[in-house]
Amino acid sequence: MQHEPATPATESTGGGAGWSGPASCPAEIEGPGRTLLRTIAGRWWVLLLSMAAFCAAASLYATRATPIYASAAKLRVEQELPHLVSDVIDISRRHDHYMGTQIEVLRSRPLLGAVVSQPEIQAMATLHGIADPAGFLKSALECSVGDKNDIINVSIKSPHREDTARIVNAVTAAYLEFHSNRTRDTAAELLDILQNAKRTGSVELAAAMDKVLAFKRANGVLFLEDERGNIITQRLARLSAELTSAEIETIQAQTAFEAAAAIRDRPQQVIQMLRTAGNESLSWHLEQENVDSRTQLAELELKHRALLESYSPTFPLVKRTESAVAAARTQAEENDRILADLLLSALEQRAAGCRAREDQIRAAVDEQKVQAMDFNAKAIEYDMLRTELERQQRMCDILESRIKEINITENVGGLNISVLEPAQIPTMPIYPRKRQIVSLAAILGLLTGLGLIVAWQWWFGSTPAVAEMSNLLALPLLGNVPPTTGTSLHGRMDLAACDGVSSEASVAYRAIRTALDARAPEGTARTVLVTSPTDEDASAVAGRLAVTMAETGKRILLIDANLRHPRQHDRFGVERSPGLHGLLSSDTPFSAAIKSTGIAGLDLLPAGAVVPAMSGPLGSGLLGHLLELLAFRYDAILVDSPDVLGGTDTCTIGAYCDKIILVIKQHATSGEHAVRARNALATVGGNILGFVLCDAQESKRNTPFRQPATAAV
Repeated sequence: MQHEPATPATESTGGGAGWSGPASCPAEIEGPGRTLLRTIAGRWWVLLLSMAAFCAAASLYATRATPIYASAAKLRVEQELPHLVSDVIDISRRHDHYMGTQIEVLRSRPLLGAVVSQPEIQAMATLHGIADPAGFLKSALECSVGDKNDIINVSIKSPHREDTARIVNAVTAAYLEFHSNRTRDTAAELLDILQNAKRTGSVELAAAMDKVLAFKRANGVLFLEDERGNIITQRLARLSAELTSAEIETIQAQTAFEAAAAIRDRPQQVIQMLRTAGNESLSWHLEQENVDSRTQLAELELKHRALLESYSPTFPLVKRTESAVAAARTQAEENDRILADLLLSALEQRAAGCRAREDQIRAAVDEQKVQAMDFNAKAIEYDMLRTELERQQRMCDILESRIKEINITENVGGLNISVLEPAQIPTMPIYPRKRQIVSLAAILGLLTGLGLIVAWQWWFGSTPAVAEMSNLLALPLLGNVPPTTGTSLHGRMDLAACDGVSSEASVAYRAIRTALDARAPEGTARTVLVTSPTDEDASAVAGRLAVTMAETGKRILLIDANLRHPRQHDRFGVERSPGLHGLLSSDTPFSAAIKSTGIAGLDLLPAGAVVPAMSGPLGSGLLGHLLELLAFRYDAILVDSPDVLGGTDTCTIGAYCDKIILVIKQHATSGEHAVRARNALATVGGNILGFVLCDAQESKRNTPFRQPATAAV
């Protein structure tokens, strides 16, 4: 029994034909894409037959199909409109709509009716037997705008090649004649319209001018011409600036007063604050008197300190000096208080004066705003009158200019149409083009053949056939397990189904047991890992196989190592804890962790606590020692683990097991997943004994899986 991961080159022991590393499998890099390519290469004759059949049908069709010819003409349609309002409206922007209108004219029934009324057109084979020739031409004629906006392409298709050119040329000629007949002298009509409009405009212009003059006389609005010269607006601007300045001055004065009033009980600080702010409210003589008293106090204090250095405090001169210092200090403080009170009074008066000035200026601003509002209303009314006058003047000028143009040109044409390329009789048909049809048929045949091969592959399931899967994995098939209600992936195990001696599932599991004994002689497979590439029925297979092995009288232990999604405790109806997790992470005894299943010879070691991401308990090396100890107490140990591709837990467990059984589910496990799982187990030295095919059904769609259950024995 191995306890450390073996190298990828480790060979299977005990006479088994298991797979132990990438070196022994030449198909290890092969996935579903390589499998599909190999399937296509093996059925190349399907592609060949499909392409040959399509090419033959295309050639036959191209040979028997009626040839279709096409002929086309190019017309240059230049738009020339009278310049009536070109200064106001950009007519060129409507050019695309105009060309669309001309195409509708080309395909109109009146024009096509004139074409089919011609005897030479009626005698054409293209129109033979058609009850409505004009309607037929309307549906068959193709007209489109060319790369340049003034080019119209006119074409038609017909089995008769000469008819195509004649019909197209007849339509273009009818189109030219239609516009030629519609050409008339419109100058007089346009001139009359313009003159009537000019007369009406002149009357409206005179009325607008009278309104402007009357408004000026009534309101004296010479100042309205230039707002910069308006006294009202200028005065309002100056007053607004003065109001802003007064508001700022009021705020400053009020702030200074409030700050000084807050420290009224500290006169010296009030005086110092106003000195620092550069306040000019200090009276010069009071300030000088305050300075003199402070200077005298300083001199007396200096003299008192000097006397104390030479005499004792009780000396008469010292006492007289001390009394003088106290008197000077009292006088200085009194001067400070008087000066501070005067300053506060001056600041309060200044703040009141600033507020009064602010109120006066605000009243003047409000009065000026009323005058400005009245001025704005008059200015708006005047601007409207002046704008209407300018509009009428501009319209009259435009009409006068256009009348002069009409008088000069006299004749205004509607269109300038020329045939750039007349229709020619075609020499080659446009349909059918045999080479293109055959090439397209070959491509369709190739795609059809590929589709048939893919459908064939899908019809027989997404999982490769048994032989193909064996070749892909280089592993033998241990047995087929049919679908059964006794083995449920998530539900409790049906013990009655397990005990049935004649059920198909029981026979299949006994065959797997026989194959396991044959490929791994006694003593070489004491610990067997049962896993799957993704989330197949590995847990159910492990449980049923453990029951089948216990039928032989051996002592079997089933370990649920799927710590992320444990299932065996529900299947056998036992407590989950403490289980495997308890043995690996605490001092739990075997007797408390291992549970009896009620089936003779079969014990279960549940998973225990659910661990979302396993790395510590399984990867710490304790699992190998645990398996080694349990191997002395049981004849065989089956380990149920998570899927291989869902994490690293299974590869860790596989490194400590003697053999590995890979569970493949029909119609669920892809060849790519199976190869990836096998390679992942091989990297840790896992010795894969073979694979078991689950949900093998005997039906037409599952024919590739109809293998005897004992085929691997």
